[in-house]
Amino acid sequence: MVEYTDQALVLRVGRFKEADCWVKGYSPSQGVFTAFAFGGMRSRRRFCGCLDPLNLLSLRLKKEKGGRYVSLMETGLLAAPRRLRQDAPRLGMMMNCLKFLEALAPGPENAPAAFALATQTMAAFEECERLPQAFPALFRWRLTLDQGYRPELETCHACGASLRQGEESVRLALRDGRAFCARCGWNQAAEASHWLSRAAWDILCQAAETPPAAWGGREHRSLDATQWNSTQFSADDVSAAARAADRYVVMHTGVHWDRFGYRRS
Repeated sequence: MVEYTDQALVLRVGRFKEADCWVKGYSPSQGVFTAFAFGGMRSRRRFCGCLDPLNLLSLRLKKEKGGRYVSLMETGLLAAPRRLRQDAPRLGMMMNCLKFLEALAPGPENAPAAFALATQTMAAFEECERLPQAFPALFRWRLTLDQGYRPELETCHACGASLRQGEESVRLALRDGRAFCARCGWNQAAEASHWLSRAAWDILCQAAETPPAAWGGREHRSLDATQWNSTQFSADDVSAAARAADRYVVMHTGVHWDRFGYRRS
C-alpha cells in the first residue's frame, strides 16, 4: 500500500452501500481517476462534507492491493464555487466543459495544463460578469490545442503572410491543422477547411493564448475579470469561431456530442 497526496477537481460523485461513495476527479498529476471514499457519506472529520462536484480539494490517497484501486483517506476544501451553483446557465456551461474534459481524459503528460485550464475556467465563471454562450466551444478548442494539436496562428502556412494584421479572412485547414491567408486559402478543399472572418480568427487566437477570463474581449491583453464585458466581439463573431472550433476538435480528437453526452468516435 502506498499513500500520497494530490489535488483534484471533483467531476462526479456516486454512492454505493449506505455510507460509502466513489469520487471521480481530475488531478494535475494523473488526469482522470476514481477513488473510493469508505464512510464518505457520513464522516465529517475525514471528508469535511466537501465531496461534491465542482469542488477543488486537497487529497490524501492510498493505493490498495497492487494499485488495482485507490482509497480516498482524507480531503481538505481548497475552493468551492458559489455563484455557479446559483446560476443555472453558468452551471450548465461549466458542466459541459468538465464533461468534455472527462471524455478527452488527457493523461499524466498533459494533465498539468488541462488541470490549470479547468481551474481557470472555474474562476472565470465565478468572477466574470458576462460570458459568451459559445464559451464551452472555446474551452474545447483550447484543451485540444494544449494536447498537441495547435496550428500556426500567426502566419500563413503557404506564403508566410501575417494572419493577425491586414487579413480580412483566414482559412483553417482542419485535417492538417494549418492556417492560410485569404489569397492562399482558395487552394484548400472546401469539405476539410473552414473560412473565418478576421474577428472570428482573433477570437480563436485569443482563446488559444490567454486565460479563460479574457475570452471574448477585443483588447484581451488589458482585460481583467471585472472589465470583460466592456469590449466584446459580436455574437455572430463568437458563433462563427465556435463552429470552426468544434469542427477542428472533432477532426483531431474524435470526441463529439450526442444526446447522451460526449462520445469518442
